[in-house]
Amino acid sequence: MDILGVGIPELIFILLIAMMVFGPRRLPEIASQIGQYVRKFRMMSQTVQAEWQQQIKGAAALKEEASRLLPPSTKDLTAEIKNQVADTMNIDNLLKPKVNPDKEKTPEMDKIDVIKEKTDE
Repeated sequence: MDILGVGIPELIFILLIAMMVFGPRRLPEIASQIGQYVRKFRMMSQTVQAEWQQQIKGAAALKEEASRLLPPSTKDLTAEIKNQVADTMNIDNLLKPKVNPDKEKTPEMDKIDVIKEKTDE
């Protein structure tokens, strides 16, 4: 059994020195004071632990609320932009006048038509 790196033989040695310094009459009084200090220290450490747990819970709740209020991630935004661009392109295609490519006149087609007309005559 080690307490802060102090084994049984070292603990007995420390108690013998304390008995010689303080005497056998004051040793129980000093031991009870040490016990009270240890008890107070434990209570304070439990209080600190409870406060930390409360702060951690508060931070988790704040994080959850912030995640609901913040805009979506860049991945979601990228997908949304792509969808809007695709929708816009579909609308553009719907708004274009439908032209039959056979009837559409281009300079190249004009030349072909002129050649066909001359050959038909």
